[in-house]
Amino acid sequence: MAHSLGTVRAAKTDAGVRAVNIVAVLHDELASYRARLPPAPTALVFATGAGTKQSQTNVRRRALARAVALANEQLAAGAESLPERLTPHSLRRTFASLLFAIGETPPYVMSQLGHATPGFTLAVYARAMDRRDGEPERLKALVEGRACPVTPDASQTRVDGATAC
Repeated sequence: MAHSLGTVRAAKTDAGVRAVNIVAVLHDELASYRARLPPAPTALVFATGAGTKQSQTNVRRRALARAVALANEQLAAGAESLPERLTPHSLRRTFASLLFAIGETPPYVMSQLGHATPGFTLAVYARAMDRRDGEPERLKALVEGRACPVTPDASQTRVDGATAC
């Protein structure tokens, strides 16, 4: 199911140094990408051209903005586009919200975010999400890369006739 991405080595607190779990399909994609890089045990996965740590501006402008543009091109067939000003923090919030929505416990979500107290995690990241019948099951299937467990209704059929989980 989930694979460890590795260790977050630098953080503001001891709780921030942690292993982060990712879904298998993302693990496979990152492993394939890493295999194409020069071998170095301490090399960063998302380094600058010189092999150093990306700045926040680099991450937003060079990596995230390109990924959003590519995703929006692929979603152009009637699906809702991603926001153009997506930030790493908004991705972190989405990650935490999805973990809560699929039923993960506060201690697990805390460990994934590097938090020491549940109050902070719940206050900042546990947002109420619109839940239709079967929504947690559909989200869990999407996160795990499985087929939708519930027959989609008309609101889940995209313009191109495909179904969205």
